[in-house]
Amino acid sequence: MQFKFLAAATAVLAVSQAQTLTAEDVIGTIDGFESFVAQTDVIVASIHRSNVFKKVPKLITNFNAIIDDLGATIPVLTGAKTNFTAAAQGEICDAFADFVDTHNYFMSDVANKAHLILCTRYFSTIRSILEKLEAGAPSLAAGIIATVPTCAEQATLDAGSFKNGLDKALERYS
Repeated sequence: MQFKFLAAATAVLAVSQAQTLTAEDVIGTIDGFESFVAQTDVIVASIHRSNVFKKVPKLITNFNAIIDDLGATIPVLTGAKTNFTAAAQGEICDAFADFVDTHNYFMSDVANKAHLILCTRYFSTIRSILEKLEAGAPSLAAGIIATVPTCAEQATLDAGSFKNGLDKALERYS
């Protein structure tokens, strides 16, 4: 199942919470989210008039998995002990920046499919999911930023870009 990597990454973080969180744990989890978002974007890109009722339920399933895994990961990030070198912090910031780029591309694609989803019973569900993501985005960003003081400024800018991409998608589902 597609969610196995995210579940494994979340489990690694959960185990690490009792210990010191390593940069590899954080990077692996961010990369896992990025990979899963990219896989979900393939579903979005494949949505057309002829298959909207087949593809959108898959999109919703993946969206919900992302939300669930973010919900499990955020408390671990914010509650774990960290003491990363400047180089490790830079790697975490790079992973987060890559994730934000992938996420924004995904949100753009989700926004561009709103006209197809508008005429279905799924429109309000997608809107609700986007609102949940919007509610969790600041916590995710805060968790990442707290772990990377040497590049917190760039991570803060990336977090703003993350929120802007999400806000643009939400506008299309209003």
